Amino acid sequence: MPAVLAKLSRWRPCRGQRELDMTDPPERDQHALDLRSAAGSLARVANDLGYGRRAHAMEAINFARRRAPESQRTQLRSSELAGRDALADKVRAVGRDHGKLARRLATVEHLRTRLLAP
Repeated sequence: MPAVLAKLSRWRPCRGQRELDMTDPPERDQHALDLRSAAGSLARVANDLGYGRRAHAMEAINFARRRAPESQRTQLRSSELAGRDALADKVRAVGRDHGKLARRLATVEHLRTRLLAP
């Protein structure tokens, strides 16, 4: 991959945080998945493992999920989808502004789509 594309495709770290590195060892991704599976929030996973953002932690979790055996992937996906459904329900319960509600529900749907990607 050309250096320019590699630079554009990398996440940028927050101040004092490590960036998501596509060459992170699988063990680190697996640790992120284990923390998340233990009912950990993405913020906690990101803080505990030194990711700059929750999105970086989610990417690591997705990398680990994709490497898991199919039977485990199905279980992990079901668990995350249940969490997405609960999040959508919370958004609907507190949403009064239809513009914000639609935007937040679209975000939840985007997360769901990324989760279901192979």
